[in-house]
Amino acid sequence: MKVTTSLTAGLPVLMAEQMDADPHGTFRSWRATHPVVAHEAGSFLVLRYADVDRISKDPRVRATETAFPQLLGVMEGVLFDAFDLGMLTANDEVHRRRRSPFSRTFASRMIAELRPRMRQAAEELIADWYGDGSVEFVDRFAAQIPARVISSLLGLPREDIPEFTG
Repeated sequence: MKVTTSLTAGLPVLMAEQMDADPHGTFRSWRATHPVVAHEAGSFLVLRYADVDRISKDPRVRATETAFPQLLGVMEGVLFDAFDLGMLTANDEVHRRRRSPFSRTFASRMIAELRPRMRQAAEELIADWYGDGSVEFVDRFAAQIPARVISSLLGLPREDIPEFTG
């Protein structure tokens, strides 16, 4: 489903296949020439940090709450609940209330206390592929450290990390 409107005219359209194949390469190529890309489902992605930062501070910008699933005709069920009950899709006091437990957990003091866990996760990951002589950095290292640290904070068993990361 390719969306073309006056808003998307001239913008690259992000397709799910591209995200599966090479999301970083896709974003990298578009970022050089486009600050925004359209998504095949009808939304937009802002690609540059300065733009994301400016938009996130603009009081006119609001989270979608349940508008996106409703736009697709989803009025109930697990997908609807994810938007209705999610922190990232909430606004104002609801967002602050949902964010509060995470804010305390990830406060700077807590992060400093996590450094030994982060170092241990990095060392274990390096040990896993060191003998190979090379590594796909994002998938086998950079993405794994936060997954391991957060899953250990949540008390998840190590064998659940791949599912948790997914």
